[in-house]
Amino acid sequence: MTGGRLSPAEVKRFWESLGSESAHARLSSDGAFFDWYTATIDEEPTVVVEGLASWLDGVWRSAPGLNGYSAGAEIVRNGDVVARVSYGGNNGAAPSAWASGADTAAFVECVRSLWPRHKVTRVDAAYDFKGHEPWPLLLEMCQKVAKFLPSGEERKRHLSLDTLGDWLVEGSPKGRTLYLGSRQSSVFARLYEKGKQMRGAFPDQADKFYPGWVRLELEVKPQKRAGYDFATLSPADVWGAAAWARQLHADVFGSELEAAPVTFVRPSDDARAWTYLLKQYGPMLRRRIDVAQAAEPDADPAKLWAALGLELGAALGAGESERASDVAAQPDAAAIRDRAERRRRLAETDGPAPFDGERIGPDTRPDVRFNVHERARIASDAERARVEADAAYRWGPDDL
Repeated sequence: MTGGRLSPAEVKRFWESLGSESAHARLSSDGAFFDWYTATIDEEPTVVVEGLASWLDGVWRSAPGLNGYSAGAEIVRNGDVVARVSYGGNNGAAPSAWASGADTAAFVECVRSLWPRHKVTRVDAAYDFKGHEPWPLLLEMCQKVAKFLPSGEERKRHLSLDTLGDWLVEGSPKGRTLYLGSRQSSVFARLYEKGKQMRGAFPDQADKFYPGWVRLELEVKPQKRAGYDFATLSPADVWGAAAWARQLHADVFGSELEAAPVTFVRPSDDARAWTYLLKQYGPMLRRRIDVAQAAEPDADPAKLWAALGLELGAALGAGESERASDVAAQPDAAAIRDRAERRRRLAETDGPAPFDGERIGPDTRPDVRFNVHERARIASDAERARVEADAAYRWGPDDL
């Protein structure tokens, strides 16, 4: 194995080791599935609890609240808990509901159908491998991703690797687990021998579980508003949550994924202004189109929108011209202040200058006009200069 990413030949050899039937199944993104899903739902707790119970064909019973919530409920079907809800307290936070394991798929279908506008706070997306001993190559893939970039260059800072299980026991009968990434981070992966885990948990049914069954799973905790974006992602798309996760997915399956940021990316000011414009004035623009369509029933809607766009452009252009004319007609603030400053300097040196025919303010404000006949009313030359300067600044362009 060479470079930071497996070569096509190495990927092919891996799939051949799993058997053709499993390879074809796993090359499809349909091979991924949700193994855990936690959603914050902005709805009354009773509506959430009863909605889940009805959809999942179960009943609900009270349970302690978790993670800071003051109360909770469990959804029970055939004696097994298939989903949980916590609510109340927690500074008024919306109810949190979750499911795991085999119950996750039905839970996700319910939440996405009844409350499509929910926020995902944790989601685990997994792949199962039950072919011919996939553990060695998957383990090597994880180790290479932890150390190398897709280009083959070594990472300046390696991803964290940790282990759990009986790695030192021959045959590892209890199973091994490899953790990739930091448990404190938003994206974290684990590779573990699921078959051995199940055989140990249910020894009386051990024959049902193939010991070579391996699971590769990504745990993602979207931050803040990014959780709303994850409410629509498929299990495979969840693997786009980090660059290294996409790299590992590409090494295993030979296909690239789109990035799925776990942190909210704030839109630009222009983008947010555009969204507001559409929300605020969209209905009015549609009414204009409806009127035009009624007048010309056979007109192409696309052409009607194009005509409306041209009309908006012309109106905006006319508005810009009007604003430019208004600005040109405004008094020159710099000239007003220059005259006031000139009078102040003259007053400090040679005494106040006589009125030179220029007005500092509009005619309706005679208190800012001075001439030689009004000079006698001022107690002193310095005082007059201060009054005149103050008047000039007080009645500037902003007050006209």
